[in-house]
Amino acid sequence: MTGNRTELAGYSHCSAGWAAVTKGSGGTTLFWPILVGSWHAVVCVPSAVGEVVALVRRLALIVLGTAILAAPLVAAGSAPAARLPKGCVLKPHGKCAKANLAGRKLSGMNLTGINLSGARLTRANLAFADLAGAKLASATLSGANLLGANLAEANLNGVRASGANLRGSILTGAALTNGNLTNGNLHGAYLSGAFLYRANLSAADLRTADLTFANLSGANLAAAIVNDADLANADLSNANLSGASFIGAFLSLADFSRADLSGANLSYADAAAVTLSGANLSSANLSGADLHLAAFTDTNLTGASAPGAVFGGAVFLNATCPDGTNSSSQHPQTCIGHGI
Repeated sequence: MTGNRTELAGYSHCSAGWAAVTKGSGGTTLFWPILVGSWHAVVCVPSAVGEVVALVRRLALIVLGTAILAAPLVAAGSAPAARLPKGCVLKPHGKCAKANLAGRKLSGMNLTGINLSGARLTRANLAFADLAGAKLASATLSGANLLGANLAEANLNGVRASGANLRGSILTGAALTNGNLTNGNLHGAYLSGAFLYRANLSAADLRTADLTFANLSGANLAAAIVNDADLANADLSNANLSGASFIGAFLSLADFSRADLSGANLSYADAAAVTLSGANLSSANLSGADLHLAAFTDTNLTGASAPGAVFGGAVFLNATCPDGTNSSSQHPQTCIGHGI
């Protein structure tokens, strides 16, 4: 033996980092890899064996390194889904009031009649879920996906659902008193007979929605897009509709008493026999609208434009005409010829 070099007949020098121990009178050689430390012993084994050992060592280091790097990813990927709050059961007529279900994937589930009052469902996915008759009063559904969901007859009073996607959803007969649906997507939604008293639908998308016989009294639809929607027989009394767009909407027999329609666009709307008593239509666009048999009692039409509009049989009682004159000063009372 010379320094750290060991010479054995029939054996060749192997790489540093390996140790050799001779044990017993038979000259048996034991070896193992030195993975740490500064010991520079030399392993002398047959050259073929040395190559195999070196390869095994490299593979072992690769496997060990991969395991260390992958451990956090594996832990994250295998982490169990957040458990449901105690007592929360996601099934028809289940009870999950005030549960935190934010971000949950509940699409397509049958949750008819479930109690989710006060629950947190922010950004939850409830697309095509069946929530008919569900209790969602004061629940938070901001940013939630309710595409095509069935919420018929559901209790959504006081719901907070700003920015929610309710496109094509079924809300017939649903209760949404004081609900917040600002910037919501209700394109093509079914809201026939829904109760939306004092609901906030400002800047909401209600294109082609069915709002027949809906109660929107006192609701806020400022800057909402209601083009081509059906609001026949709907109650919009005392509603804020300023700047809203009703282009091509069907408004026949709807009640707009005392509603604020200032700056609203009702061009080409079918508004036959609507009630506009006490409504504010200042600067409204009535171009091409059908307003025959409409009631304009105490209505403010200052600055409104109505080229091509139809007013056959309309009643103007004490209305302020587009040119500022009072309809009652005319005989018969009318605004025809005074900006209309």
